[in-house]
Amino acid sequence: MQSRKKDSTSVRKSEPPGDYESVKEAALRLLERRPRTRTDLLRRLGQSGVEAGLADEVVGRLAEVGLISDVQVAAQVVREELRKGSGNSRIRQKLSQAGVGSEEIHAAMEDLPPEIERALEVGSKRAGRVSSGGRRDAQKRLGSFLQSKGFGFETVSQAVALLLDEVEAEVTVA
Repeated sequence: MQSRKKDSTSVRKSEPPGDYESVKEAALRLLERRPRTRTDLLRRLGQSGVEAGLADEVVGRLAEVGLISDVQVAAQVVREELRKGSGNSRIRQKLSQAGVGSEEIHAAMEDLPPEIERALEVGSKRAGRVSSGGRRDAQKRLGSFLQSKGFGFETVSQAVALLLDEVEAEVTVA
């Protein structure tokens, strides 16, 4: 079977939207896929060739009518990251990547459960499996795992110590 290459001359590039209505339609199509922040929507429209002033006008109007909300996007990102077992650093990073402003990031972070509780929950699933190679090896492996999830150094240190103490206590009792 022979693969066919696309002839670059046969591919039609679409023109960037140039009037208010077509830019609004493009923005609404982007919003249909998932909620977006003002910053993200402006960036996406700019990448598709929309003139900055026109993009700003359309996005401003969509924000006025409540179709764009950094607060809603922040809540969605936080929910997703908590479900994945992410630490505060990872959550902040994801919020920033989504285009959430610093005030909204701060507000979203205030309502989180304590990071140590989340680290203990995430780490408890892994602690029993990593403890077989000795405490030092288990500390490195469990610590690396928690750091990869975005938990801070202090939280990781506390969680690893507590989890490995718990595993050792269970082994002694059994």
